[in-house]
Amino acid sequence: MKMTPQMLAAANWLLKVFKVPESNPALAGDLNEEYSGGQRAAWLWRQVLAAIAFTIAKEIYSHKLLTIRAFIAGEATVWLSSWALIRVLSSNWFRSFSHWSHWWLFSWIGWVLFPLGSVGASMGALMFAGWIVGRFHREHRTTLVLFFATLQFFLMTPEVSRLLVKSIEQPRFRPYLAFNMALLLACPIVVLLGGYLARRRAEGPF
Repeated sequence: MKMTPQMLAAANWLLKVFKVPESNPALAGDLNEEYSGGQRAAWLWRQVLAAIAFTIAKEIYSHKLLTIRAFIAGEATVWLSSWALIRVLSSNWFRSFSHWSHWWLFSWIGWVLFPLGSVGASMGALMFAGWIVGRFHREHRTTLVLFFATLQFFLMTPEVSRLLVKSIEQPRFRPYLAFNMALLLACPIVVLLGGYLARRRAEGPF
């Protein structure tokens, strides 16, 4: 498939999101030149992904202490907010309030979050962690939020691998495998959503 104007526009937008032109200003011109020469789409996306990966790696390497700080802040937020949410949702006060309250909002929260339990709390904690990382690292928000989201993916990979091996011979583990695979995809997504919300907040008046 040959490169189309829409693909080229999407590639240039993606490069701007990850600030690739700041470190490689000639790349956009090269892409436009190759588009005129009739290069294929596969070549385009290879160049774009390689440039983004190089830019992210360079930014992380150039700001090692900032990256470590973002990781510690994000993980601390996950653990502390998960603990706080679980304590609130399991408290007798919240349970009794959600039963007798006539406010539809609190009744809905209780009805949805109680069955989810720790999973719902963990998702909320990860989103909040993504917001924290993005909010307090504005100049490197995209890179550090993506870095933290990627870490969440790899942190869950060993458990998914373990369940995959067990489910081959023991079918009873397959529901657990499916559930953890869903979490494997959901965790990075909610982190990125939190980072996006931090971006929206930072673009406001404050």
